[in-house]
Amino acid sequence: TAFKDPSDGLIYLDVTAPTSITHGRSRGFAGKESDQDYHHPVTLEPGIYAVGVVEETDWISKTVRKVID
Repeated sequence: TAFKDPSDGLIYLDVTAPTSITHGRSRGFAGKESDQDYHHPVTLEPGIYAVGVVEETDWISKTVRKVID
């Protein structure tokens, strides 16, 4: 379960059972992941983890968006 802590604005993930995660896999993605060769699945043990969210700035359109890869 993910939650946002209002006191610090960070997103946390509460893992209650060993859970496997894979970098770079978007929902509904049907193609081959180029980064799959070096981003192997990682198993998270139960605990609370801070989730890092990277943002990128497009200076031409003057927008900021979350990086999803």
